[in-house]
Amino acid sequence: MAGNCIQKDDGNALLDRLLRSDAVIFVTPVYYFGMSAQLKTVIDRFYARNGAITAKCMKAALIATAWNDDDTVMKGIEVTFGIIFDYLDFVNVGSVLAKGSGTVGMMPLKYRRQAYEPGRAI
Repeated sequence: MAGNCIQKDDGNALLDRLLRSDAVIFVTPVYYFGMSAQLKTVIDRFYARNGAITAKCMKAALIATAWNDDDTVMKGIEVTFGIIFDYLDFVNVGSVLAKGSGTVGMMPLKYRRQAYEPGRAI
């Protein structure tokens, strides 16, 4: 697709800004093993400009937080964003999957340190 989204809101301006960028970092809490509904809505709007987005081969990273600290909590979001990055021809520069991080105070220091790495790669 190579046009504007038919919704009459700030979505097209956001897509314009995305296309002027060299990179994008997706940040979301994990709800039931996936991204927030708000972020999903933004990504769904990419469809209007898929052709232009994929042509850029932009760098992309993911930062996700979850309250739970088990081995299952991040599996769904890892797979989902792997597929999204592949589909949109994003260059994956890394991710921070912060388990046991329901609040900033709960977040282990290792995740806060890891959050700097994608920024350095961009």
